[in-house]
Amino acid sequence: FAGLGPCYCKLGKIEKAESIYLEGLNIGIDSFDFFYNLSSFYAFYKRDGHKALEFAYKALEISPNNEKMLNNLSIFYSSILKDDLRSMNVLKKAVELYPNSSKILGNLATLYQKNGFHKNAKLLYLKSLSINPSDKIVFSNYLFSISLMSGLTPYEVFKEHLKFGNIFNNPPKM
Repeated sequence: FAGLGPCYCKLGKIEKAESIYLEGLNIGIDSFDFFYNLSSFYAFYKRDGHKALEFAYKALEISPNNEKMLNNLSIFYSSILKDDLRSMNVLKKAVELYPNSSKILGNLATLYQKNGFHKNAKLLYLKSLSINPSDKIVFSNYLFSISLMSGLTPYEVFKEHLKFGNIFNNPPKM
């Protein structure tokens, strides 16, 4: 059941996926993977943030402090329920548990940037990039964030953009 739902979703059979998930609930499936996938289904396919939270918390009852679930929980709060404060609180807890998770650091940085905390965002983006320097999304978000910071000259922002180009736009043997 945990794996069938995502397969049907990828095939565009959303109603079939939902019926599989409902059947799983009816027969009492009680696994982390089932609730993790069910929470993602309600968040991303049904856009039902409250159901997504309900099943995310059930997943966390089974696997407390699971890194992937905490990360998704923050996305549910921010992107679907438009509650950046709760999302930030989830990610702050996740950073305490997983201080070297580049994904969590990058997502918290993005929330800081979105809410005008550009200096905090810059520091978290740089920490995330120090852990995973090949993350193009974090690097791109970092560049956008520094372009919003006061105190940087256009030339300093340009130099940071050149670093991005040197890392990602110059494939070897060209």
